Amino acid sequence: MKIGFSVIIAILALAILLPFLGSVPVSVLAQERNEVTIGTNILNTAPSMVSIEIKPDDDVVIPGVQVINFNPATNKTIIIIANVSDKNGYDDITNVTAEITGPSIVEGSIVNLTFDSAINITTATYKGYFNMFNYSEGDYKVEIISTDAGGLTGEGSKNFTYGYRVLQYAIWANSTKHKDAIHWS
Repeated sequence: MKIGFSVIIAILALAILLPFLGSVPVSVLAQERNEVTIGTNILNTAPSMVSIEIKPDDDVVIPGVQVINFNPATNKTIIIIANVSDKNGYDDITNVTAEITGPSIVEGSIVNLTFDSAINITTATYKGYFNMFNYSEGDYKVEIISTDAGGLTGEGSKNFTYGYRVLQYAIWANSTKHKDAIHWS
């Protein structure tokens, strides 16, 4: 079997490029119509956190995320957004969860984040919601764990501060001459 120089170059080029093409067999026809088959397997890579966001940030003046419940008798819902990447493609990601820990026991703190949107072929946005009701004021941590089809995991975390502020109103008797005054306590 005689293989020409250009066929050897083509085979070498494919061998170099195959890790980027996925696990597919590639056939190269030589000048004499002899077939050379090259195969490759892509190793599984663990997912990774691109970014984690906690919303709302109710006080952007103070550094970090400040979640403030203005009415302690009601729920304050936080939104957890995680951008997760996997070099095997975002469709390789099978599970994304968030665990919230804080100064006191946080019941129901494991939140399953659901697929929200694709950013590109390797990265997607996952989103979940958690109600902060009657929890202690203080610093909380959201730890995100993503798992792929091969069982590999990627982790990341984000902190936020939770607190209460009661909105007090002082309304002037003649509101046409004076603006309503709002005071925070």
